[in-house]
Amino acid sequence: LSGFLAMASSQDDFRIARISYLEGHVSFQHVNDADWSAASINLALQPGDRLYTGENGRVEIEFDDGSVLRLAEKTDVEILSLKENLIQLRMMLGLASLTVRSHIGVEVNTPAAAFNVLRKGIYRFDVAENGDTDGIVRKGLLEAASNSFSRRVESGELIHVTPGDQGSQLLSRYERRDDWDEWTDRRDADMVAYESRRYLPDYTYVGVRELDHYGRWVVIDPYGPAWIPSYIGAGWSPYWEGRWCYRPFWGWTWGSYEPWGWLPYHYGRWHFAPSFGWCWIPGPYYGFNFWSPGLVRFYMGSGWISWCALGPGDYY
Repeated sequence: LSGFLAMASSQDDFRIARISYLEGHVSFQHVNDADWSAASINLALQPGDRLYTGENGRVEIEFDDGSVLRLAEKTDVEILSLKENLIQLRMMLGLASLTVRSHIGVEVNTPAAAFNVLRKGIYRFDVAENGDTDGIVRKGLLEAASNSFSRRVESGELIHVTPGDQGSQLLSRYERRDDWDEWTDRRDADMVAYESRRYLPDYTYVGVRELDHYGRWVVIDPYGPAWIPSYIGAGWSPYWEGRWCYRPFWGWTWGSYEPWGWLPYHYGRWHFAPSFGWCWIPGPYYGFNFWSPGLVRFYMGSGWISWCALGPGDYY
């Protein structure tokens, strides 16, 4: 655990991303890993991470600017960089949709072309086994380019690109809406949070909607607004349902199996109030932007290790 305090400031990548939804079989591999492993909800992602969805698998990646990438079954995507002004992805195979909610640059590299997002909007990419790629702009503006061409794609347009120096490009209209588009639209609509938005900084996007769905807000004296999880069993405590995963740059990082388990384990502090039980306190706005792999204190002995959540004012 000596590397626990290693933070992302040691690299050129600053942004935080997580797995926010997972269905069916989804595999995960970091560039330094020899084997694939099963992905889990709330896994903190970083450059060099690769995800593959198996039969009937779906996964959603949520970025800290509010943008979201969703992968359908049999889709292979790698995160290349998460820089302050650019998110870079490599898509080798499958079907994916990208909802861009900020003016940050997003680049999706495929076997046939590189696609650069030029405007907030909704985009779709379909990569066949032979490398043929469809770049679709449901809303927004996209630039498709390779060594042999460069072309802009506007809302309601589809560009079909074949790989190779002699590859072809065909621009057409995209006016249909299939089951995949409907599912991604429903997920976008479900991301809206109302109650929790009142208590969190405006720049906070990741994990906010789950607080609305899985808990309630109260006021705890003298700390102010606090969130209480619902549907927990007797004897429950923070950092109970999940696992510690060693991640390059960050060290030991907590991955909660609870659907709401992102914000309460990487920001703020936990407090046990006699009237309410365990409560999560987001804390002041000026300190909320500091993401942490896991806000706990470790205790170690001969052959054992344990941890407990940090409370208000406890030093990290």
